[in-house]
Amino acid sequence: MRHLAATLVATALLATPATAHTGTPLMRVAEGAGYVYAWSASASEVTLSRPGLTIVLRPGNRRYEINDRVAYASEAPVYENGDLFVPADVVNQLRVLAGRNPDARAMEGARTGSVSTPATVSGSLTITARMATGRDAIVVDGMAPASVPVTLTLVGSISRDLPDVLLRRVTLQTDGTFHATITVAPAMPRGSYVTVTATSLPGVSPASARVVIAAPNPGIDSDLFDHLPKDPK
Repeated sequence: MRHLAATLVATALLATPATAHTGTPLMRVAEGAGYVYAWSASASEVTLSRPGLTIVLRPGNRRYEINDRVAYASEAPVYENGDLFVPADVVNQLRVLAGRNPDARAMEGARTGSVSTPATVSGSLTITARMATGRDAIVVDGMAPASVPVTLTLVGSISRDLPDVLLRRVTLQTDGTFHATITVAPAMPRGSYVTVTATSLPGVSPASARVVIAAPNPGIDSDLFDHLPKDPK
């Protein structure tokens, strides 16, 4: 009898998932803490944003991003029923960050104030990007199908022998159009590429544009710095 009972218990344990997830729906946390929630199907990631704060989480990955730094969850978020389920430490972190209520945005040209997001939306984003004159920055303009949040992701491609580099990720509030001037690192080599990708809510097709990093003042030809004397031999 004991042997039979032990067999039944072992069978029950084997039938129980070893990694049963009991996390909290991320959308519920975002709504309670005042984040704008945006899911990108193409990148398979969720972006949460508040003024000056952008957080990116991905299903199956413990690593997540808080602006320009990296954090690690106690367990990876799980994608279920159209949302991510996250562990308690991530929930606490999101609420703490929201409570700080930063007042500076991560980009110029962003519209402030609340945005009414439609329950369902479809359509496509359009985007143009160019180098800003006199600055190491990229000017981005675009259109959205409605007043939806738009996340801009800047990825640098420096060399065929080096992997792509995530430069910036910012979220804009829109009224059907959007505009931002986003700084890039001055150390980006001339001739390298920056791909700007715009994503939004489910049902909205993303868009992207590529910019070649050039001199910030190509029209200036200065004898002082642009024509330095050659070293004597």
